[in-house]
Amino acid sequence: MARPRVYRTEEELKSMRRVRAARYAEKNADVLRERRKVKYAKHRDSLLEKNRVRRRQKHAEFRALNPLPAKMTEEQRRESARENCRRCERKKRALNPSAAREKVKKWQAENRSKTLACKRASEAARGKRTPPWSDRAACKIFYVIAVRVSQCTGIPFEVDHEIPLMGKHVSGLHVPTNLRVIPAAANWRKGNRV
Repeated sequence: MARPRVYRTEEELKSMRRVRAARYAEKNADVLRERRKVKYAKHRDSLLEKNRVRRRQKHAEFRALNPLPAKMTEEQRRESARENCRRCERKKRALNPSAAREKVKKWQAENRSKTLACKRASEAARGKRTPPWSDRAACKIFYVIAVRVSQCTGIPFEVDHEIPLMGKHVSGLHVPTNLRVIPAAANWRKGNRV
């Protein structure tokens, strides 16, 4: 009489059980499906309630880890998502500025018409927003200062309109009192906002 094999590890036992269970499930698929249907029909209400409770708990845990204001409008949610995207993009640009510049150059090359349209719109807006009484020489000095500060520090600086020329709610003028020299990154973040 042959001696029965002794399984030395728990892993071997588990794998054997898995193989047997898979074989049984393969042979008796219809029977198992019917059993599951009967069991579900019998305990349907309690299973649904358990799922509801589990979902509520998961939702409460998520809210505890990710608190949001109690009432947030759809517009506020969208703005929050946009801000998160902007934050991620800023991180990517900070980690690899040369790749970011290449990406912008590539986009501008592929979208020449959009780039030119944007540039022309900006120039036209500046022309429209420059009153006849504006001191153009004083405005040019800001641009000279921006170039010199950029050269001295090695950080790109730009001339910013405190009240943007093409703002959503308010539009400023291209006059010396509305100009300031700030880092380019801060100017990009500001965009058309006050």
